[in-house]
Amino acid sequence: MKEIIKNLIIKPNSIEEHTVYLEVEVEINCISYEEKEIQVIQDLYCPGERINYDLKTLKSMFFNGMNISSLTSEYCSNIEEELGKIAIEEVEEDMEEILKHFHKLNDQLLDKMYREKAEEIMKCIPMKMEQFYEKFDRECMKVPIFKYYDPFQLFQRISCASNEDRKSVV
Repeated sequence: MKEIIKNLIIKPNSIEEHTVYLEVEVEINCISYEEKEIQVIQDLYCPGERINYDLKTLKSMFFNGMNISSLTSEYCSNIEEELGKIAIEEVEEDMEEILKHFHKLNDQLLDKMYREKAEEIMKCIPMKMEQFYEKFDRECMKVPIFKYYDPFQLFQRISCASNEDRKSVV
């Protein structure tokens, strides 16, 4: 397991409280695995048994696989072009449901991408304001980036900025 302190903000609270406000951003990485013996031939193919699945079970398994795959996937901006490569000729009701789920997962990946972008850009407030202005101007003029960032977190960050920087942000 590995921990990394990414960001640290310390500021005094009111004089009456005699306390300080502390905000720590920590990244934690952990890798685990399991050792297991398997009988490859027997586990992958058993000629004596036929596996029968109904359509509902197959769709459920396929959707589950799509969901798992989306955890490590990235947003696809040209979805129709990519789907065109598969050459889906007849879109039946079941296929329509799969395509809707695919679009839904891709929209979730777009939201995730924007949340990560917002996090990356807002980290620059208050310590690296010039970097914030540059990144915001270059990458966020066509995206409602504030929608993807926690308002309280933004308030905290802007509160720690200088008066001049606050005036520029607002």
